[in-house]
Parts: sequence; structure tokens; C-alpha cells
Amino acid sequence: MNIKAIILAGGKATRLLPLTEKTPKSLVPVLNTPFLDHVLLALKSYGIEDVTIACGHLSTSLQEHYAENNLDLNISFTYEESPLGTGGAVVNAWDKQTQTILVLNGDIFSDINIADLLAFHQKSQSQITFSLVTLEDPSHYGVLEIDINGRVLSFTEKPKLEEAKSNLINAGIYIMETSVLQMVTADKFTSFEQDIFPILLANGAPIFGFKSNAYWIDIGKPQDYKQLNFDLLNGKVCTFAPRPRGIYNTEKQNIISDTAIIASTSQIKNSIIWKDVKVGNRAIVDDSVLCKHVQISADCYIKSSLLGQEVYVKEGHQVIEEKIDAGNVFS
Repeated sequence: MNIKAIILAGGKATRLLPLTEKTPKSLVPVLNTPFLDHVLLALKSYGIEDVTIACGHLSTSLQEHYAENNLDLNISFTYEESPLGTGGAVVNAWDKQTQTILVLNGDIFSDINIADLLAFHQKSQSQITFSLVTLEDPSHYGVLEIDINGRVLSFTEKPKLEEAKSNLINAGIYIMETSVLQMVTADKFTSFEQDIFPILLANGAPIFGFKSNAYWIDIGKPQDYKQLNFDLLNGKVCTFAPRPRGIYNTEKQNIISDTAIIASTSQIKNSIIWKDVKVGNRAIVDDSVLCKHVQISADCYIKSSLLGQEVYVKEGHQVIEEKIDAGNVFS
């Protein structure tokens, strides 16, 4: 597929803290595989091999990860000294030569058929084609109204629920042509949603939406991050990356890294355990996420909590419905 992909991965992911305090959102483990690996391998399966990652927060971690494992793709990076918005970030990553660009938000997981999306885009002779999914509450996203042929009639960014003209949202995966990118001034903050899409609609430009029943989730919040992991564990959606070594327990609903050290007398359920975690004797971990290098001492009880990297919980302590920042000692 002769098309370039640009992945927007520059956000600070504050809603996902403390999981993203030292790990960029695009590298948080999903089924023991960095999240973005799933996305990149999906692109590769469609023959898309030229990818630019527009990064910002913790960009060094991203570059180091893909320097060691480029997945046999041509991966490059751009960096924003200051936020450029969605439009500015894409133009900053554009090579000024490729005519058709596939843009993906770096926190979206979907098994949408990219080949079908591109075919629809080309058939419609569209300047932008949005992938669309249906949500009961679309108020947190861009809401689109389309006609019977898929042509976009209106675009409203994050409307109030009662004011939404449809329940179709911009799924964060869209194809655009050079004519759109040329509307953005380089090195200037520009929002596609606020600055570009309204102008195109007002000018009657051909903009289309491609409706899909594909699996789709935004991992921006902890509950959605956990849901994706368990949806993959339970086979509700295909994963594009092979499962690495680890412990996958559908009965107890556990996803545990192969480098974690878990005492045989401990109890783990409904939890996601990252690399190099240690859980001591008789400890109980339930409905929680433990980041890299967390240490849980003996006889601890961890319930419905998020523990950042290198957190240490002393013997016999309870951690219930807590978010503990990286490096803290809980006692």
C-alpha cells in the first residue's frame, strides 16, 4: 500500500497517570507488548512500511525502543519543542512529497480494515476520509453527521450530549490528501478539528466518513487501558502482535510479565503486572496495575489501585483505591 502513516504520540497522557509518569502512553504494555507495537504491526499487515511518529513527552524512550526493535519498518520521528496541535504535528511530520497520508492518534486501538478505508477514500475522491464508530455518548469526541453516501454534513468537536447531531465519532484514524496539509502553516499551532475541518466544510470540500463496526477503544483512561488488555486476553478482538512469554490466566484474569517474580503463596487476580515486579509471600493483588520494578512485600493487600514505577509497599500494608506516583514508599 503506497501510503505514508503518521502517528500522533506527543501527549503527556495525564489521565493515565501514574502509569505514564515514566513510560510514554504509546509504550504501556498491552498483553505484555508495547501498545504501539500492536498498531505498527497492524499497519505492516496492510503493507504500510513508512511510518513517522510525532512525539513529545518522553520521546527519548520511544526512539530508544524502536532503535532496538524497528519491526522491519521504516520508522522515523519528529519532535515538537512546543505543542503544535493536531494539524501542526502532522505537517511537521509530513515529508512534503507523499500525496496521501494515513493519520492515527497514538492512543487508539482498532482492528478497522485500512484497505477498505483507503478504497472508500479513493472511490469518493475525498480530501479527508474519517473512520467512524458509534458511541452511546459521543460528547468526548468529534461528532460527524453524514448523508447516505457518507459525505460529511457537519463536524462538531466535543458537543454536549443533548446537542450532538449523531452518535458517530471521529475514530482518530483518517486519510487526507496534500491539499489539506497545504492549509496548515508550518511551525504554527493548528488544530485540524478547530481550524481546518470547519473551513473545508464551509467551502463544500469533498469530506467523507467511513462507518465501521470494528473494535475500537481509546486507552486514555485507566479503566479503558485495562479493558483493552482483558478484551485481548479473552479473545474479544484479534491482537496483531504475537504474545510474548508471560502468564496469561483467563480464569483469574491475569496478565503478568515473564520477568515478574510472584511468590507461590500470593494471590493475583484481575490484574496487570509489568516487568520486574516482585510480589511477596501471602500478598493479595486484586483489580490493580503494577508498573515496572514495583515491590510488594509479604502480607500486603493491594485492591483497585495503580502503582507507578519503582513503588515499594512495606510488609503488611493495605493499598485500596490508590494511585501511587513512581518511586514512592507506601508505609
